[in-house]
Amino acid sequence: MAVTKRKLKSGKIKYRAYWRNPYTGKIETGSWTSEGKAEKESDAVAFRLKHERETFLPKRNPIEKGGLPVIDLLGLYTTKANLTDSTRDRTFHHAKDAAIFFADDMVADLTPEKMVAFEQFLSNKGNKQNTISRKVCIITGAITWAKKKKIIEARPFHSDDYKCESGKNKTFAPLTPIEIRRVMDVAAPHVKRAIFINYLTGARTGPSELLSMTWDDFFFDERFVRVHSAEKNRDIPWRDIPVDDDSAWDLFASWRDEDTAQGILFVISYCGKPIKRFTGAWRRTLKRAGIKRKLPPYSLRHSFVTELLKSGADLKTTSEMAGHSDVGTTVRIYQHTTELMRKQAARKLPTIPVDANDEAPKKKTEDSRYTGEVYKSPKNDPLLYTSKNKLQ
Repeated sequence: MAVTKRKLKSGKIKYRAYWRNPYTGKIETGSWTSEGKAEKESDAVAFRLKHERETFLPKRNPIEKGGLPVIDLLGLYTTKANLTDSTRDRTFHHAKDAAIFFADDMVADLTPEKMVAFEQFLSNKGNKQNTISRKVCIITGAITWAKKKKIIEARPFHSDDYKCESGKNKTFAPLTPIEIRRVMDVAAPHVKRAIFINYLTGARTGPSELLSMTWDDFFFDERFVRVHSAEKNRDIPWRDIPVDDDSAWDLFASWRDEDTAQGILFVISYCGKPIKRFTGAWRRTLKRAGIKRKLPPYSLRHSFVTELLKSGADLKTTSEMAGHSDVGTTVRIYQHTTELMRKQAARKLPTIPVDANDEAPKKKTEDSRYTGEVYKSPKNDPLLYTSKNKLQ
C-alpha cells in the first residue's frame, strides 16, 4: 500500500494512503501528519486487509436494529465457520456482492422474492448461472450455520420455498495420449513433471494435492505414489496409486537425485521454490504445442480417470483412485466415458446364431398343444426359444 505525500496551502505536509473496503467495495483513506506514522498505520491497514478482514465490517448493534444484519451474518460465517483456508478465501471473495446488495437488510427480513432479486442483480453484473448459484449458496449456507449455532432463532424462509437453479458445468474433452506427448515435448521442466505425474496419479492439479507432493510420497520399493487428499475429502486422508512402469520409476529416481543434490523438497518446483499454481505456464505450453481448444490444467486429471475407465477399470476402483467421495461423482462427471463403457460391455455379449430358413411364428390359441416346436419371437427378433411339451 503506497503512501502519498501532499503539500497543503498552509504549507503543512500531509501523508495519505488509500485502500478498498473488502466488504463494501468503497475506497477509504487515512491521513497523517508524519511520514513515520503514515508508514506504520498503512502497514497496519495492509495487515488487516490480509489477516483481519472482519475488522472492516460496518459497526452495527444487532439488538438496536431489531435483529442480525445480513452483512454481520456473512462476517461471522466467513471468520467463525469451520472452513478450510482455501474455502474461506473463496467464500469471502464471493460474499462481496451479497454484502453490497443486502447492506441494509436483516436476516429475518429475507424472503424468496429478495433472493430472486439478488439473482437478477448478479445476472445484470454479468455473472453466469454457476457463479450466481455459488454466491446464493453462501447466503443459504450461512443461514443454516447460524441456525445450527443458535445465532438466529429461525430460518427466514424454508428451503422448499426457494432454491437457486444450478448452471450447467462446462465439459472438456480430456487430452489424448498423443496430445499429452506433444505437450511434453515443448513443456518447461516443472510443467513436464506436473503433466507426467498427474497423468499417472490423477492428483488434483493445485496446492491441495499435486503441488504439495514431496519425494517422501514416492515409495520406490513398493512402487506406488501416495497422494494426500484435498482438505474437503476428510474421509479419505490419502490414497496410494500404484505405478507399474519401470521407465517412470527411472525418471522419478533421476528427478529425485537432481532435487536432493540441490536441497529441493517439493517434487514440482520452479527455480528451487515450490509453486502454488501453474495455470499461466500451462496455457503457454498448450500454445507452443499447437493445441488451440480450451483446456484447463484439470483436464490432466480427467485424462487419468478417462483412460482408467476406457481400459476396463470398474467404477468403484476408479472412484477410489480419483479420490471421489462416492461412485456417483465419477458417474456424473465422466458420463460420456461410462456411456462408452456400456456400449463396449454390450458388444461383449455372446451372439446366438439365427437360421434364416426358420418359418414364421405360428399363432398360439387357447387350445394349442405344443410338442417341442421351435418358434421365432415377434418383430424378427433374433432370439430363438424351444417350447416344452405342453398338454392340457
